Amino acid sequence: MKPPYYYWKNALPQLSIDRILNYIETECEFLQGTIIPYSMAGGQNVYFPKERRCEVYLFDIKNCSHIIEREVCLELIRLGREVNEIWNFDLDFSNVQIQIARYNEPNDFFDWHNDDHILNDNWPRKLTISIVLKECEEGGMFEFENFKTDENGNSTIEYEGKLGNAVAFPSYEYHKVNPVTKGTRISLVGWFHGKSWA
Repeated sequence: MKPPYYYWKNALPQLSIDRILNYIETECEFLQGTIIPYSMAGGQNVYFPKERRCEVYLFDIKNCSHIIEREVCLELIRLGREVNEIWNFDLDFSNVQIQIARYNEPNDFFDWHNDDHILNDNWPRKLTISIVLKECEEGGMFEFENFKTDENGNSTIEYEGKLGNAVAFPSYEYHKVNPVTKGTRISLVGWFHGKSWA
Protein backbone atom coordinates (compact mmCIF):
# COMPACT_ATOMS: atom_id res chain seq x y z
CA MET A 1 0.00 0.00 0.00
CA LYS A 2 1.31 3.43 -0.96
CA PRO A 3 1.67 6.00 1.85
CA PRO A 4 -0.60 9.07 1.72
CA TYR A 5 2.36 11.42 2.03
CA TYR A 6 6.15 11.45 2.24
CA TYR A 7 8.18 13.50 4.70
CA TRP A 8 11.79 14.71 4.68
CA LYS A 9 13.64 16.23 7.63
CA ASN A 10 16.11 18.95 6.63
CA ALA A 11 15.23 18.81 2.94
CA LEU A 12 16.95 22.19 2.54
CA PRO A 13 20.09 23.20 4.46
CA GLN A 14 20.10 26.42 6.49
CA LEU A 15 22.42 28.18 4.02
CA SER A 16 19.99 27.59 1.16
CA ILE A 17 17.05 28.75 3.29
CA ASP A 18 18.89 31.95 4.26
CA ARG A 19 19.68 32.71 0.61
CA ILE A 20 16.06 32.11 -0.46
CA LEU A 21 14.69 34.28 2.37
CA ASN A 22 17.10 37.09 1.54
CA TYR A 23 16.07 36.91 -2.12
CA ILE A 24 12.32 36.99 -1.49
CA GLU A 25 12.59 39.73 1.14
CA THR A 26 14.70 42.03 -1.05
CA GLU A 27 13.64 41.29 -4.63
CA CYS A 28 10.15 39.71 -4.73
CA GLU A 29 6.79 41.45 -4.88
CA PHE A 30 4.11 39.56 -2.97
CA LEU A 31 0.43 39.57 -3.92
CA GLN A 32 -2.71 38.51 -2.07
CA GLY A 33 -3.25 34.75 -2.40
CA THR A 34 -6.28 33.73 -4.46
CA ILE A 35 -8.67 30.80 -4.31
CA ILE A 36 -9.65 30.58 -7.98
CA PRO A 37 -6.67 30.94 -10.31
CA TYR A 38 -6.56 33.65 -12.96
CA SER A 39 -6.85 31.11 -15.79
CA MET A 40 -10.04 29.59 -14.35
CA ALA A 41 -11.84 32.85 -13.61
CA GLY A 42 -11.96 34.49 -17.03
CA GLY A 43 -8.85 36.57 -16.49
CA GLN A 44 -9.75 37.68 -12.96
CA ASN A 45 -8.12 36.72 -9.69
CA VAL A 46 -10.81 35.69 -7.18
CA TYR A 47 -10.28 36.28 -3.47
CA PHE A 48 -12.21 34.61 -0.64
CA PRO A 49 -10.79 36.03 2.62
CA LYS A 50 -12.98 33.66 4.67
CA GLU A 51 -11.15 30.72 3.06
CA ARG A 52 -7.63 32.07 2.48
CA ARG A 53 -5.61 35.01 3.74
CA CYS A 54 -1.88 35.10 2.93
CA GLU A 55 0.58 36.68 0.52
CA VAL A 56 2.19 34.81 -2.36
CA TYR A 57 4.99 35.17 -4.84
CA LEU A 58 4.99 32.96 -7.95
CA PHE A 59 8.26 32.09 -9.66
CA ASP A 60 8.34 32.78 -13.40
CA ILE A 61 9.81 29.44 -14.36
CA LYS A 62 9.58 30.00 -18.13
CA ASN A 63 11.77 33.11 -17.95
CA CYS A 64 13.49 32.64 -14.63
CA SER A 65 16.84 34.35 -14.84
CA HIS A 66 17.70 34.63 -11.15
CA ILE A 67 20.13 32.02 -9.83
CA ILE A 68 18.04 31.46 -6.66
CA GLU A 69 14.91 30.62 -8.65
CA ARG A 70 16.87 28.25 -10.89
CA GLU A 71 18.43 26.51 -7.88
CA VAL A 72 15.05 26.15 -6.16
CA CYS A 73 13.51 24.75 -9.33
CA LEU A 74 16.27 22.15 -9.72
CA GLU A 75 16.02 21.11 -6.06
CA LEU A 76 12.24 20.69 -6.28
CA ILE A 77 12.63 18.60 -9.44
CA ARG A 78 15.18 16.41 -7.63
CA LEU A 79 12.80 15.91 -4.68
CA GLY A 80 9.86 15.34 -7.04
CA ARG A 81 11.69 12.63 -8.98
CA GLU A 82 12.78 10.97 -5.74
CA VAL A 83 9.33 10.87 -4.18
CA ASN A 84 7.56 9.90 -7.40
CA GLU A 85 9.28 6.53 -7.07
CA ILE A 86 6.48 5.88 -4.55
CA TRP A 87 3.43 6.96 -6.57
CA ASN A 88 4.66 6.61 -10.17
CA PHE A 89 2.48 9.46 -11.40
CA ASP A 90 2.78 10.44 -15.05
CA LEU A 91 4.48 13.81 -14.41
CA ASP A 92 6.00 16.50 -16.58
CA PHE A 93 9.15 17.49 -14.71
CA SER A 94 9.84 20.29 -17.19
CA ASN A 95 6.77 22.18 -15.98
CA VAL A 96 6.92 22.81 -12.22
CA GLN A 97 4.97 25.66 -10.63
CA ILE A 98 6.62 27.27 -7.60
CA GLN A 99 5.08 29.57 -5.02
CA ILE A 100 6.33 31.25 -1.87
CA ALA A 101 3.48 31.67 0.65
CA ARG A 102 3.82 34.11 3.53
CA TYR A 103 1.38 33.91 6.46
CA ASN A 104 1.54 36.87 8.82
CA GLU A 105 0.08 37.51 12.24
CA PRO A 106 -2.67 38.02 13.16
CA ASN A 107 -4.49 35.04 11.72
CA ASP A 108 -3.36 34.55 8.13
CA PHE A 109 -4.47 31.05 7.12
CA PHE A 110 -5.60 28.76 4.29
CA ASP A 111 -8.65 26.61 5.07
CA TRP A 112 -9.24 23.05 3.80
CA HIS A 113 -8.39 22.77 0.11
CA ASN A 114 -6.65 20.61 -2.44
CA ASP A 115 -4.20 21.72 -5.12
CA ASP A 116 -5.12 19.67 -8.16
CA HIS A 117 -7.08 22.28 -10.20
CA ILE A 118 -8.59 19.34 -12.01
CA LEU A 119 -11.23 21.56 -13.65
CA ASN A 120 -8.61 23.96 -15.01
CA ASP A 121 -7.58 21.95 -18.07
CA ASN A 122 -6.40 18.50 -19.04
CA TRP A 123 -3.07 19.04 -17.28
CA PRO A 124 -3.90 18.91 -13.54
CA ARG A 125 -1.48 19.24 -10.68
CA LYS A 126 -0.67 15.75 -9.44
CA LEU A 127 2.14 16.12 -6.90
CA THR A 128 2.64 18.82 -4.26
CA ILE A 129 5.83 19.46 -2.27
CA SER A 130 5.84 21.98 0.59
CA ILE A 131 9.00 23.10 2.42
CA VAL A 132 9.09 25.27 5.56
CA LEU A 133 11.38 28.29 5.09
CA LYS A 134 10.39 30.13 8.26
CA GLU A 135 8.46 28.95 11.32
CA CYS A 136 6.00 31.21 13.08
CA GLU A 137 6.08 31.45 16.86
CA GLU A 138 2.49 30.34 17.40
CA GLY A 139 -0.15 28.72 15.19
CA GLY A 140 0.34 28.03 11.51
CA MET A 141 0.18 24.23 11.81
CA PHE A 142 -0.07 22.38 8.49
CA GLU A 143 -2.65 19.57 8.61
CA PHE A 144 -3.91 16.80 6.38
CA GLU A 145 -7.50 15.60 6.28
CA ASN A 146 -8.67 11.95 6.22
CA PHE A 147 -5.45 10.23 7.29
CA LYS A 148 -6.36 9.30 10.85
CA THR A 149 -9.12 9.83 13.40
CA ASP A 150 -8.48 11.22 16.86
CA GLU A 151 -10.51 10.61 20.03
CA ASN A 152 -12.93 13.38 19.02
CA GLY A 153 -13.58 11.85 15.61
CA ASN A 154 -11.58 14.50 13.73
CA SER A 155 -10.00 13.02 10.62
CA THR A 156 -6.70 14.88 10.49
CA ILE A 157 -3.00 14.29 10.78
CA GLU A 158 -0.24 16.82 11.34
CA TYR A 159 3.35 16.65 10.22
CA GLU A 160 6.29 18.28 11.92
CA GLY A 161 6.47 21.57 10.01
CA LYS A 162 9.90 22.57 11.25
CA LEU A 163 12.44 24.74 9.45
CA GLY A 164 13.79 23.01 6.35
CA ASN A 165 11.42 20.07 6.58
CA ALA A 166 9.37 19.08 3.55
CA VAL A 167 6.29 17.06 2.83
CA ALA A 168 5.11 15.63 -0.50
CA PHE A 169 1.63 14.35 -1.25
CA PRO A 170 -0.80 13.77 -4.11
CA SER A 171 -2.29 17.14 -5.02
CA TYR A 172 -5.85 15.85 -4.60
CA GLU A 173 -5.35 15.36 -0.84
CA TYR A 174 -7.11 17.94 1.35
CA HIS A 175 -4.92 20.00 3.69
CA LYS A 176 -4.85 23.37 5.43
CA VAL A 177 -2.65 25.91 7.21
CA ASN A 178 -4.11 26.95 10.56
CA PRO A 179 -4.17 30.64 11.54
CA VAL A 180 -0.82 32.17 12.43
CA THR A 181 -1.32 33.86 15.80
CA LYS A 182 2.24 35.08 16.38
CA GLY A 183 5.09 35.68 13.96
CA THR A 184 5.33 34.82 10.26
CA ARG A 185 5.24 31.44 8.50
CA ILE A 186 6.89 31.18 5.07
CA SER A 187 6.69 28.09 2.89
CA LEU A 188 7.98 27.10 -0.51
CA VAL A 189 5.48 25.06 -2.53
CA GLY A 190 6.05 23.23 -5.79
CA TRP A 191 3.45 21.55 -7.99
CA PHE A 192 4.07 19.00 -10.73
CA HIS A 193 1.52 18.51 -13.49
CA GLY A 194 0.63 15.53 -15.64
CA LYS A 195 -1.95 14.19 -18.05
CA SER A 196 -5.56 14.03 -16.95
CA TRP A 197 -6.29 11.23 -14.45
CA ALA A 198 -9.04 9.80 -16.70
